[in-house]
Amino acid sequence: MARTATATTPFHNLMLLIGCNAQTIAEMENYGIKQLEDLRSLKEESLATICKEIRRSKIPFPVPAEGRLKLLLSEVHIQRYANIPLDTIWDPAMDAEGAEAMFLNWESRDSEFSSFQSPTDGAPDAHTLSKDWTKGFRILENWIGRHVDTKTGVPLAFAVRQEPPDSSEYETKNYSSLFEELKKRATLHDADVKTNSWARSVKTKVWTILDAIFEGHPAYVHIQPFSDKLDGPAAYKALRDQCLGLNNISHVAAEIDQEFAKLVYTQETKRWNFDRYVDAHVDLYQRTQELVPFGISGMDGNTRVRRFLAGIHTTFFAPVRAQIMPHKLDSDFESVVLMYKDHSKSSSSIPEFAGSAKVVAVSAPAGKRKQRGHAPKTKRQKGSNGRISSVEIEDRYYTFQEYRQLSPEDRKRLKELRMKRNGKGGGSRKNSQKQSKDIVEAIVNAITGISETASDDETDPPKSTTNDDPATVTNRNNPALTRQRSKPKSKKT
Repeated sequence: MARTATATTPFHNLMLLIGCNAQTIAEMENYGIKQLEDLRSLKEESLATICKEIRRSKIPFPVPAEGRLKLLLSEVHIQRYANIPLDTIWDPAMDAEGAEAMFLNWESRDSEFSSFQSPTDGAPDAHTLSKDWTKGFRILENWIGRHVDTKTGVPLAFAVRQEPPDSSEYETKNYSSLFEELKKRATLHDADVKTNSWARSVKTKVWTILDAIFEGHPAYVHIQPFSDKLDGPAAYKALRDQCLGLNNISHVAAEIDQEFAKLVYTQETKRWNFDRYVDAHVDLYQRTQELVPFGISGMDGNTRVRRFLAGIHTTFFAPVRAQIMPHKLDSDFESVVLMYKDHSKSSSSIPEFAGSAKVVAVSAPAGKRKQRGHAPKTKRQKGSNGRISSVEIEDRYYTFQEYRQLSPEDRKRLKELRMKRNGKGGGSRKNSQKQSKDIVEAIVNAITGISETASDDETDPPKSTTNDDPATVTNRNNPALTRQRSKPKSKKT
């Protein structure tokens, strides 16, 4: 039997704002939902069942009210995951207009939370990560953080963060997104209990990711002790402390110093230019600064500029270097780089481009062109498989090697030139196709004439001395069928 609520509570007032009447609120109390804390252990499927049962009891339950109640349940769970007190969900003095804005905010946060999904692209390779652990752990932390907990749908970024959880007074405006809010505030420990009910799921998920990446890698020995409890966050911390500990960090810092010493710029080449030199210098500087939290002193402005100038080995930038000290720019890296780039743009001469392609046009055979020598330098055409493009294509004979060096466009041009003269001679070679054909025909006719003359000059065969009577003539004594014996060799005396 339905009853009405006996007392007005903050939760009762919130339910009225949602759209439930007193009879519906009282019926929900029969199902144990009397305050916001009661929603923390309630699942969305269970709430849908309760709403269905209330309607079966002939108690009015508006559909909009049910939708808002589901948004409230989602917000309760989000604030629980983000370790936010539930009394911040709403203001009891809120009017209808404020309540509508609150519902829209709940809907937006619920939509963002539902969009969290684990990545489907390939996992990072352990050997690639171990080449540079400072960069590798950034990649690994981002990869793990994009996964979501199977049980709750919370991104795992909070489980591998290095900073302590944000316990400051909660304000949504302090965070750019719900993902950032959960990453900075979520924790494996609740305020009221030792560990929350979903901590086991989070730990197992992180362990599964680490195990799949580092299995078979030497670094696996650092996470293996945590395999029994499947404690992924603890395994991640142990691996990070080992690889980015003070001893290893000192080794990493020494390697960066060696890379700084090898970083030089001498001239423009195909694979190396001044812009790439600047980019490489910036990358090494950033890697150095990333070691500061591990006890390694960073690089000040003077040292950065000094190392940058030490790697430039060309007299082309000598005028710029002379201006740095007078302008007191020995600690302003960005201004120094800008001065160097401005000098490159404004100068009439640039550093020699080493290794540039020196491609010339196809030249005719010796004595067949009026102007011999190399044609002006041309660039290789993209997509022509290394062929060259000549400045001017002539309608002449090309050897096999010369023709192979022509680009597809030049071959097409040569074909058009030859079609324009309709097969007539005009090339610089004497033997055109037509002339060659005439010569071949003359040779054939000459050979034929010689054969006929030889046939006419032959004498008739000698008459047979044998009997011509067919009855008496046999092949036995036919000289044409008699085997010719070879003459015996004369003996040497």
